[in-house]
Amino acid sequence: MKLHANTNNVEKSGDFEESKFSIEASSKAFFILSDGLYSNKILAVIRELSTNAYDSHVDAGKKDVPFDVHLPTSIDPVFFIRDYGTSMNHDDCMQLYTTYFRSTRNDSNDAVGCLGLGSKAPFAYADSFTVEAYLNGNKRVYNAYKDENGNPVFSLMHECETVEQDGIKVSLQVDAYDVNRFNHEAKKVYEFFNVKPNFVGETISFNNIEKVLAGSNWYFDDNANSNLIIMGQIAYPIDFQQLSENDSSSDKCSSFIRNSDGLRIFMNIGDMDITPSRESLSYSAATKQNIKNVIQKIIEEITSKIEGQISEQPTLFKARNKYVQISDQCHSVKNAVESLAKSLSWNGKKLFDNTINETINVDKNHGIKMLHKAGYYRKKISSVDNFESISFHRNNKFVIDDIKRGGLSRVKKHMRELSSGASYYIYKLDSEETIDNNRLYDILGGATKEDVILTSSLPKVAYNRQTSSGESSYQAIHAQVYNFTTKKFEACNMSVKYENAIYFEESKDTIDMGSTKHTVDAYTLGCMINYINTYYPEDIKDMSFYLVKPSVISNRKLQERDNWIEGVGIVRSLMQKAVKDREQEVLDYHNQCDLSSTRNDKFVDAFAMTKTDNEVKTVIAEYNEYKNRMKAIQSDMRTLEYAILSFAECKLSEDLTESYDDKEFSDRFDNLVNVRYPMLKVMVDNNPYGRPHHSHLQIIADYIDSVENNTKVSA
Repeated sequence: MKLHANTNNVEKSGDFEESKFSIEASSKAFFILSDGLYSNKILAVIRELSTNAYDSHVDAGKKDVPFDVHLPTSIDPVFFIRDYGTSMNHDDCMQLYTTYFRSTRNDSNDAVGCLGLGSKAPFAYADSFTVEAYLNGNKRVYNAYKDENGNPVFSLMHECETVEQDGIKVSLQVDAYDVNRFNHEAKKVYEFFNVKPNFVGETISFNNIEKVLAGSNWYFDDNANSNLIIMGQIAYPIDFQQLSENDSSSDKCSSFIRNSDGLRIFMNIGDMDITPSRESLSYSAATKQNIKNVIQKIIEEITSKIEGQISEQPTLFKARNKYVQISDQCHSVKNAVESLAKSLSWNGKKLFDNTINETINVDKNHGIKMLHKAGYYRKKISSVDNFESISFHRNNKFVIDDIKRGGLSRVKKHMRELSSGASYYIYKLDSEETIDNNRLYDILGGATKEDVILTSSLPKVAYNRQTSSGESSYQAIHAQVYNFTTKKFEACNMSVKYENAIYFEESKDTIDMGSTKHTVDAYTLGCMINYINTYYPEDIKDMSFYLVKPSVISNRKLQERDNWIEGVGIVRSLMQKAVKDREQEVLDYHNQCDLSSTRNDKFVDAFAMTKTDNEVKTVIAEYNEYKNRMKAIQSDMRTLEYAILSFAECKLSEDLTESYDDKEFSDRFDNLVNVRYPMLKVMVDNNPYGRPHHSHLQIIADYIDSVENNTKVSA
């Protein structure tokens, strides 16, 4: 990959003694360039070795040939990548693996690599790794390791003849507790690879992509939340805050990203600058401008795409639903087509009376009843008759009541089983109307019976009826089953004949967790089960998880059945394992560091506006990367914190908590600000709680620049 380079014009007023900067080869330097460079070390190892393998295949003309990846297992905890590319002779191996910043791909945008750091990435995770080079019938085995002083060493260990294809194999041992992490991170790395690797041993299943809207080099994935730029098959998160630069064009792009979900933008290699760790984009002026350019093109394409997709719908009703689906995925669609929205139409008929709320106005004598559920499981359902507008929110449904009696009860029962809020609009057929021809369809804009729910299609409401002998003639057994697709507990009718049925006692949405410190609700338990399924799927393979009322457990004697197993112990033991595997991350997340302990962080915006480089900006950048890491693991960490609160057995090691230091950034940041910029300290001392007015930020930035410029002159 070609890097953007700046050329500086320097004017000298005379001849001065000069000395160029250099880097001393030391264990500290090697630590920074290998171990200290990456925040997610496992992800870095997989990404760097994989892109090297891909680049080698490109060089060999094998772009469409997959390389091999062995994912570690508990039985065989080894990670390796074997490519079938150009390979390397002995001299190239000795130079490339022992020289940092040496790369053969600086002058080509056909290759992903460029920095000469990726081949050393295994040192970020392990103290040693093995390189096998196959070339022209010869096999050489090298060992890369750190000596007693922490300096990396690359040594030829063995050489022999071979019939293997040319290529490179890099392998390293994986700690047992990191096996699942390797598989999890590998899934993220290979998600956007055009040619997926050939997985040896363990395999990876990738999520389905549902493109709700797509353009020339972008699409919105309905099954995703994050916004990513994909360059060289590697995904980089987009930081919308980096695009805001106090001008209308920048603010428009920043707002568009902030209000988007699941946006995927594909860029050519070299279009964006990246940080040395390749964990994020480097927001240089060129990178920002390229992002703004592509966002502007996306906004222009969205307008035409929406018009096209709406116009091709067979009815006004379907056109309305299509717009709702698109705008729900990208909330900024409304901004992107702001000029169009006022006249957004289908066949000359406007979509909505209120585009922002996606509603149409209706006559009060519409004959429609609305049932509304605010949200969450089994919330109260309210009924409204005299409303004047209908909302086309994607959770809202339209119902034809085509049975004589009991229709509303069926709808309410159906709504109580929903895990989210919704409004259901119910239309009762007149005596002369049919399910094929009625007034509701005209109100909605040409809907048909395929677009609505019929009350006759909903399950009847079951009631317990007692016989004269006092026995129940009919008794439905209700429970809730965990749906691994929706990641929620959903109502169901259970059978005592189920196999591998794991049950929890639930009463009023409270789960009895046995000998735990706290009870939990269905949502919290669902989070734990989802975590287990993500990281330890083999431990719960083929199991089904149910919430069952105490009376059902007792009456159906579930404790005595071999096919029904009480689930508290299973969840407790696996969450205990999960906390142990990631206890350092749990501690880091729980005790997140502040940038400043003396309110110096109020000047962050001012430092961003400075024109000179300074150490404080470096600390701020590192802190932002740190906060992004915490945000990335937020969902997992909250689940593990649930486990710690819920189970006495789930706890962190005392030696970790006793030695924890939560001032990783504040000591450095505050010391730099207080010592180097004394006027800022005076401002904090005089007004510790006030923040600089926006109009004063540039003045503060100019002061910081003056300090830096004076320091350089003095030096």
